[in-house]
Amino acid sequence: MSTTIGDPASSVTFIPGLSAVAEAFDAFVVDQWGVLHGGGRAYPEAVACLERLRAAGKRVAVLTNSGRRAEANRSRMAERGLRPDLFAAVVSSGEEAWQCLRVRSDPWYAELGRKCVFLSHGDDREFLDGLDLRAVPGVAEADFILLTGSDAPRLTMAAYEPILRGGVERGLPMVCANPDTVYPQDGALVFGAGALAARYREMGGEVRFHGKPSPSIFRSCLEAVGTTDTGRVLAVGDSIPHDIAGARAAGLAQALVAGGIHAEELGVRRGDLPSRDAVSRLCAAAEAWPDWVVPAFVW
Repeated sequence: MSTTIGDPASSVTFIPGLSAVAEAFDAFVVDQWGVLHGGGRAYPEAVACLERLRAAGKRVAVLTNSGRRAEANRSRMAERGLRPDLFAAVVSSGEEAWQCLRVRSDPWYAELGRKCVFLSHGDDREFLDGLDLRAVPGVAEADFILLTGSDAPRLTMAAYEPILRGGVERGLPMVCANPDTVYPQDGALVFGAGALAARYREMGGEVRFHGKPSPSIFRSCLEAVGTTDTGRVLAVGDSIPHDIAGARAAGLAQALVAGGIHAEELGVRRGDLPSRDAVSRLCAAAEAWPDWVVPAFVW
């Protein structure tokens, strides 16, 4: 049985699984980290849910704020036990940024130069393949800063300060291909590329963000699942400011997975539904309320 609660902005319904609402939707936009897996093997119940959605004829786009391209994410998901036949498409913030840098139809991108300071996780330079860009060692030689990931915890925020300050002093724009401010690493949350970009903006730098919660990334998902009917698409994610607020701004229905990134704040383990008060407090602080709350990505 579902339970409906009221709040100043919305009416939130608690459901035990997606089977309670699946019939109302033709397609699903599903977050990756915290929903389908926690950084390791895919959650068995999440795989089972994807199988049930596929059997019901639903189209699924996996949406991720990853600074890597879509195909790289697809390969990594397969390694984690998420078979390619379980979803129609993978949409990543990194892919969107890569396409903007390649095509440069956007006037902002058209004005960027070709020399960049490239900041990634583990010095992974795969993102640069196929782009007419040259990575340079310092801001003095660069036209802009390209940020796809942070190297935390190996590097501290302070270690990035000279690059960020130098970029601001030279007036270099920044492209951020992953807006997530934290990500899980060895069982803990460490600062992500989004935190570096936020710091750059705080220092006075100009940043172009890609990924959730921007409506453009959700429009890419609609294209990927072949529909323009936002009323027949449900977004499922575990981040209120990224997944829920972003999907709502794009006109999609939303289901919050309680046992993800907000699990500790909600006082739950994965698989448990939170209390009404905990959801109300968290949503009020973020000023975003989901349509539904589900314990995990389960059928």
